[in-house]
Amino acid sequence: LRYWANETGEDLLFASMCLLFGSAGLLFRLSTIWQADWWLFHLLRLIAYAIALGYVFVIFQREEVALLRYRWAVESSPDLIAAIDMTYRYNFINESFLRHRGFTREQVEGKTVSEVLGDPLFREVIKPQFERCFRGEEVRFEFEDDYTVGRRVFEVSYLPLRDGKGSIEGVLAMSRDITERKRAEEEIRTLNAGLEQRVIERTAQLEAA
Repeated sequence: LRYWANETGEDLLFASMCLLFGSAGLLFRLSTIWQADWWLFHLLRLIAYAIALGYVFVIFQREEVALLRYRWAVESSPDLIAAIDMTYRYNFINESFLRHRGFTREQVEGKTVSEVLGDPLFREVIKPQFERCFRGEEVRFEFEDDYTVGRRVFEVSYLPLRDGKGSIEGVLAMSRDITERKRAEEEIRTLNAGLEQRVIERTAQLEAA
């Protein structure tokens, strides 16, 4: 039924495997040892096992491709992305993180956040937010710091990382550079303030005339 609904190769393999195993099971009950039907039972069973291996291979290959695509998307993202465990150690960092911070991968992976970013920054800013995330909260805030490309403002998101059982095992940290957006917003505020001041001055001049 799944094959007729979806018409995918893996569903065809699964349907064929089930059909062959079912046929072999029925044939075994009716077969006589060493007779042709007995040999047919073994042949159907071997074919079913071969298809089962093919099915596992197809599923594994699909998952591997999906994982590679996900890793490529993370690695090529302009956002700074890192995975940190419950002991505050980096398990993964993407290229943007390394480029903005001026580190090599060997200088970060396996190290604690305080070792990489410094103890004052860790204790005053990062650790309190991590502790909220360890309790299951999704944390978002803005943060300004010096990077290899200069003083930048980042929009930071901390998301709980969970294992297969749903238990929290770490934090996924994502930081997006919003420096240019902040500058544009500040320029608009300055422009608006200037326009308002000129309107006030012009209004005062007209009233005095």
